Amino acid sequence: MNNWDFNEKYNCYTLTQNFGNKKTFFELDEIDHNSFILNFYQNEQEKINNDKFRDEYIPIDGDKYHQAFLSGDIDYVKRVVEKTVEYFYSNLAIDPVFINENLKTVIENIELENSISENKQKQLYNFTNQIQISKITGYVQGVCECIAAIDNYDLGKKLLSEMQVTKDMAKKLANPETYKVLEEGIFAQKPDQKLEQTQGVRR
Repeated sequence: MNNWDFNEKYNCYTLTQNFGNKKTFFELDEIDHNSFILNFYQNEQEKINNDKFRDEYIPIDGDKYHQAFLSGDIDYVKRVVEKTVEYFYSNLAIDPVFINENLKTVIENIELENSISENKQKQLYNFTNQIQISKITGYVQGVCECIAAIDNYDLGKKLLSEMQVTKDMAKKLANPETYKVLEEGIFAQKPDQKLEQTQGVRR
């Protein structure tokens, strides 16, 4: 679990992260409601220098640590930074200089993967939900196509029950041509049921 430290004086959140034997700092400065600047310090001295810049207005280029602007609530922007750190770890990129040069691009790619929308807080969840829906759709379509190819009413009904695919699911997710076959076959009344109803009406 990532541990963020909150600095009330500067109104910022800092994630300290070791890459190899080198300590780095990811700092989120809130500049407005749900608007943040991400600063990255390759070492502790850089962080100290920027703190002095804030306190004493020392004439150094404070903007040189700025990497990206992030919009969203604090939980969302923290997740973006944490996923960025995970990306560098998974790609064995542990050189702070390399991270500094590529951090902005990685963050932009992560936000793009999250399907940037008007509600950024829900981006990560939406992306996962889209994948899950695609999996369910593919599963239902596959089951329906198999059932449609079976010329046996009882066996088809049994398989639908075992695979937990309902008529409503098939109607919503199956290909229209496949559903039409099912509607005229497996979802229609069983032939002997139709016969019984016909005989009942005649009586």
